[in-house]
Amino acid sequence: MSAASHKSKAEPLLPIDKAAERPLWVVLIIMAFLAALALLSARMGDRNYSALQSELAGTATLQLKGLTPNNRLDIAQQALSLIETTAPNVNAQRVNDADAAALIEPWIGSNVNNLPSGITLPVLISLSNSTASEREALARAFNAAAISAVIDDHSEWSSDLTRASRAFTIGSYLILGLTFFAGTAATIFSVQSAMSAQSKTIAVFAQVGTADNFIARLFIVRAIKVGAAAAIIGALGALLFLALFRVLRGPSENGLLPSLTPTLFDIVMLGALCLVFALVCAVAAGVSAKQILSRSRLYT
Repeated sequence: MSAASHKSKAEPLLPIDKAAERPLWVVLIIMAFLAALALLSARMGDRNYSALQSELAGTATLQLKGLTPNNRLDIAQQALSLIETTAPNVNAQRVNDADAAALIEPWIGSNVNNLPSGITLPVLISLSNSTASEREALARAFNAAAISAVIDDHSEWSSDLTRASRAFTIGSYLILGLTFFAGTAATIFSVQSAMSAQSKTIAVFAQVGTADNFIARLFIVRAIKVGAAAAIIGALGALLFLALFRVLRGPSENGLLPSLTPTLFDIVMLGALCLVFALVCAVAAGVSAKQILSRSRLYT
């Protein structure tokens, strides 16, 4: 066999102790997984909140009060006619009795056909494509027609939803920041351990006049490789976790459960997250290596 065909694999200037490096891999993969999951959670939370706000915009529920079993259907018809006359652009639809009964079932039980005396099945009318001024006009029209009605524009629920969404988003980004901080700390600790283990090799580099930037670059390159690989594994793990969670949760029949399907832009954001994660590891490695070299006075 010729010498040209028999080429030995080039050894790195700083030998890699894979056994000692294994804990760093585990920590960085977990950190990247949590960072990716936090990013996806924040983006999906914002997207689902926007979708709910869009659905709630212009919607309201009108409840007719003071009804009796004898006049509830007549008053319901009068209310629908009054809505059509007062606000023709508003879409009004009466909630069927089965759905209305389901709303009061927790208090009166399932036997809605035999309600106690004095309790009448409520009449609810859902309003959509309505504005605040139209709802105010409807309230005045019902008052003038001597029909007792309450219009709920869902503002209280929307306010609660806004606060919950804001808290969830802030919490997700806070977790994202903490995972980056933990990844940085793990990288710094790894560089310190590696430089301690390779102190004799580094001392030889210094004695032959090797610049500190060159020595630090060896750790930077290794850190960016480990950080990028760990970030990719963690991001893929987060996607698999969401897919498994979707399967275990099952489909949403009423549309109230949030969508857990990542978009193409979410995937792009995960790619950017992997890049930033690797760069953070590289910067942490470079800064830590230079500080240790400066304190040790290994170069002139």
